[in-house]
Amino acid sequence: MLLKPTLPLLTSMILCCAVTAANAQPTAGGYSSDEIAIAGAVTARREDNAGLAKACAERRPAVADNWSAAEFFWESDEFQVLRAANRIGEAMHAPMAANEQRARDDAKTQLARIAAQGGDAAVDRVCGAMFARLTHQKGAAPYYDDDTRTRMLAIDARIPGAEHELRDHGFKIGCMKALFVHGQHDLAATEPRCDCATRLLASLAAQPDKTEFQLMTRSPAEAASSASAPSADTQARMAACMR
Repeated sequence: MLLKPTLPLLTSMILCCAVTAANAQPTAGGYSSDEIAIAGAVTARREDNAGLAKACAERRPAVADNWSAAEFFWESDEFQVLRAANRIGEAMHAPMAANEQRARDDAKTQLARIAAQGGDAAVDRVCGAMFARLTHQKGAAPYYDDDTRTRMLAIDARIPGAEHELRDHGFKIGCMKALFVHGQHDLAATEPRCDCATRLLASLAAQPDKTEFQLMTRSPAEAASSASAPSADTQARMAACMR
């Protein structure tokens, strides 16, 4: 059963049709009309995902943590595409927060309608399909075509400091995924701990001598086969982050 397009998605479709009639000259924000349209579609998809994920989680509180994780980690895997779209949205002063709430309200209304027509089993099918897409079909295939991804990645590459931000994002998400796998499913609790760990790793990466950074970021197999270890101070700082 397919959900009807939400208001943000419809808005982006209208915008897309409108701007294709115009040329692709840069706007005041420095982005072409084509780039703005693509970013609008990307953002609408993210809002739809977030809205439906939250609506499904509300109907099944017992597995709400799994929904939060699926949505969070899907967005983390799409970090560069979404960062580029967000940058364009900020330049165009797009009301993203309001659109997110509308997407969530619309998803709740549609799930209620589906439940009235087909019962909880119908809702479970819709939510189950969404959960599978978030967790098992990551990347370009389910949501973004190759052209969209290529255009957004090109914009992302122009963002000042993008490379270091992407590196730090990888540290943080790797940390959060590791904690999640080991049973720590409260993302609100693990995120600040992993932010702390990320700041520590970033500070080590910025040092002229990269030894401590390399020791802290090696694989478990590499650590087990080496007699070298990070300094006691570095280990203590990381342990403090994880408390």
